[in-house]
Amino acid sequence: MTNCLKIIIFLISVELFSAEIVLKNSQAYILDIIDKDEKEVTVIWKDRKYVIPKSEISSMDSSKSGAHTSYYYQTFYLKDNSKIIGSVAEETPDEITIKSELGFVTLNKKKN
Repeated sequence: MTNCLKIIIFLISVELFSAEIVLKNSQAYILDIIDKDEKEVTVIWKDRKYVIPKSEISSMDSSKSGAHTSYYYQTFYLKDNSKIIGSVAEETPDEITIKSELGFVTLNKKKN
């Protein structure tokens, strides 16, 4: 039996739901959760199965779904002492665009 066929049979036999998992190191993943208990979460990410101890997970959000991807959350401190938490969507020498929970914000590097 080919690996692809094994994966298809496995995926059909378990209930999957997409979610975002953010690890304590700020690395985030959009993936499929197949099982969770009081100690760990079993996931599928890019056709591979992983078991993540809950002690390494900062948050899980089942409202976020989509293609399997990964990114880092960063905290950006502005000159007025406010902060934005998000991931870098685009960066040029003069500007940085951040994707946050409120949407996209573009900051001028020299002004902020």
